[in-house]
Order: sequence, then structure tokens, then C-alpha cells
Amino acid sequence: MVGFARNEPDGSVSLEAEGEESAVERFVIWCHEGPEGAQVERVAVAEGEPKGYTDFVIAH
Repeated sequence: MVGFARNEPDGSVSLEAEGEESAVERFVIWCHEGPEGAQVERVAVAEGEPKGYTDFVIAH
């Protein structure tokens, strides 16, 4: 799976991910819980065209 994650100024996190459907589905499920200590209030999913990412990065 490839894409990016970025913390937004309002405290939310933006993610874009692409890859095998099953991997992306597992990632979306994980996003509902997040990492230890996270407070996930809402997860919104929108499908789009692949952008051709080559790796997964934490954007700044």
C-alpha cells in the first residue's frame, strides 16, 4: 500500500492510500481505531482515481 498521511492544523489527519483492495480495506478498518493513544472521532472515506504513489510517507 502506498500514499501519505498528514496532520492538519485543526488536529485532524488526512490520508490517501492506494494498493490492493484488501490491504486498503484493512487500513480503513485500522483507521477507525488508530494508533495507541489516538482519539478517533470520525473516519470519512472517498474513492478516487489512483495517483501513482510509489511509497507511503508522512507528509509535513
